[in-house]
Amino acid sequence: MSLEAGAITASVMDQNTTEDGCRPEPLPETIARMRRDHVKVLLTYVMMSVITSLKEAVMSTIRPSTDVLPVTEFRANTSAFLEQLRTTKRPIVLTQHGRSAAVVMDVEEYESLLDKIAILQDIRIAEEQIASGEGLSHDEAVRELRSRLAT
Repeated sequence: MSLEAGAITASVMDQNTTEDGCRPEPLPETIARMRRDHVKVLLTYVMMSVITSLKEAVMSTIRPSTDVLPVTEFRANTSAFLEQLRTTKRPIVLTQHGRSAAVVMDVEEYESLLDKIAILQDIRIAEEQIASGEGLSHDEAVRELRSRLAT
């Protein structure tokens, strides 16, 4: 093939293929970057999902007409309001002197909220570790998981 024909062929070919039409193997650092980017996207998706469920669990379910009340009213009808917490799973905002003072919520909802916050914290830490290059390669992670599962 002449030099001119080779130049024309090279300009027409896809930049991701070699002269024989095969795709070259990606470089190890390219693979690592692609995996880091994939993990970042996945972590971002999980984080947004958790944030959305947190908002739904706390903000959108509070009904001011029934879920915001003075401390004195709560104190006078504690049993009824505790039953409301158990059945509706919505938090109750207690006010004192016309201002919000505390939030009372169902234990299971509180534990669920703590779990979601822990997941968000883990995601933040994972993103920081990936950004600083502390993460494991895919092969290293697979080896480590297999060794843990073998024992």
